[in-house]
Formats: sequence, C-alpha cells, structure tokens
Amino acid sequence: MQLKIMTPTTLLYEGKVEKVEIPTLEGPIGVLPHHAPLSSIVSKGKLRFIPKEKEGQDRILDAAAFLFENDYTVLEVAEGILYVDGEELLMFVRYGNEEEKAEKITSSFDQAHLEIAKLTQSLKIRKIKNVGFKKK
Repeated sequence: MQLKIMTPTTLLYEGKVEKVEIPTLEGPIGVLPHHAPLSSIVSKGKLRFIPKEKEGQDRILDAAAFLFENDYTVLEVAEGILYVDGEELLMFVRYGNEEEKAEKITSSFDQAHLEIAKLTQSLKIRKIKNVGFKKK
C-alpha cells in the first residue's frame, strides 16, 4: 500500500508500507493493504507505520520529524484528515512546529487587530476634540 503524509507546507513521507496505525477521534485504527475505502478525521497522537523495504525503492522521509520504535516508524501528529482506497492512503495533517507557527501567526494577527482598534479609537477621539461649535 502506498502511504503519503502531507502537511500544508511539506511532504513528510511517501512510500510503500505494510501497516499503518492512525489516531482518530474514535480511537486508533489499523490499515493494511487492500483496506476498504475509508475517510476519517485524524486526531492528535502517534501515527505509526511499518515501511515496506525493497531494494532501490524511492522514499521521501523527513527524518527529523520521525522516531523509531522496533519495526515502526512513528510521527507525532495533530489533527488532520485521511483517505484510504485500498491501494493508497493519503493523509493531510499538522505536526509540531506548524502548530507553533500557526499560534504565532494568530497571536500576531490578534496583536495587529488590537493596535488597529487603538488607532481607530484615537482618531475618533481626536476628531471629536477638533469639532468646534459656533456661538450664535
């Protein structure tokens, strides 16, 4: 079975696997080759899989993101989605640093929004102070 793990910015893994264990909202599920078609939400947890070793096999593996437990390759993932058609398992997930980046971006956005609100309020106050009343 072909496994492809992608994040919004990176292809983490692409290669043939013998077995995949995926954390989902309903608990971990196991996927073997020729699995029935399935789509599910991936939850935060450990994604575990056993790569199928063949000579000359091309695999993409961002080794900095993975751990190894016995025969399993392990990746800590956040939320995402998966799709299985029996021959291929596609996963779109977030992991580690991307979550921190998203929080920093959100934090920066919130901070910018507060600054804009302060400036807008400041302009309204100045406009009110500059309004003159004519005496009759």
